[in-house]
Amino acid sequence: MYKRIPLLVLLLFLGTTLLRAQSDSEKLPVKVGYWGGFAYQAGLKVGAQPTLKAWTKAHKKRQLASMRRLFVGFNLGFYNRYRDHSNILVEAEVGFQTQREGKKFYHGVSGSIGALGRFQIETITYDVSDGSISSIKRDGRSLSPILLNYFLGKDINETWGWYTKVSYGVLLAEQRFPNLRESSGMLFFELGVKINL
Repeated sequence: MYKRIPLLVLLLFLGTTLLRAQSDSEKLPVKVGYWGGFAYQAGLKVGAQPTLKAWTKAHKKRQLASMRRLFVGFNLGFYNRYRDHSNILVEAEVGFQTQREGKKFYHGVSGSIGALGRFQIETITYDVSDGSISSIKRDGRSLSPILLNYFLGKDINETWGWYTKVSYGVLLAEQRFPNLRESSGMLFFELGVKINL
């Protein structure tokens, strides 16, 4: 039963995200970019972040105002570690973003939970005569990443922008995999473009 909890949370966030996007008249931020554990791991992540609540806070001492935003997000991702494993991610996140009035840079934090499907290479069989790979055996695993994210970005204009995100958290594994600890730390990096649709 505990294995279905992340999936139920993801479905709840997906439903909230889609309903909010349909009922809101403001533009929907969509992000597309590189995603992976290291720079040499090829990966892609696509996500949408509709706003739940937006407000402006005035700073009396500095006579500045900052725009703040509470959002939910839904992300799909993929990355590959060459000759080791491939990963597919379905993720939901809740975050807070702040941006000074009149400035183009923004930053914030978010928390996310997801379902990660990992397809691990278990055995590789080589042909001794010429050294070529004759067969590769893979095994699928279900993992649940729980991540804390920090992001920084810049709006180039009303439609386009860029962002970068660093994520650190715990990767919870099912106990039926003896070679994987029940939980291990994970570090991810994202770099991409933001499009307001």
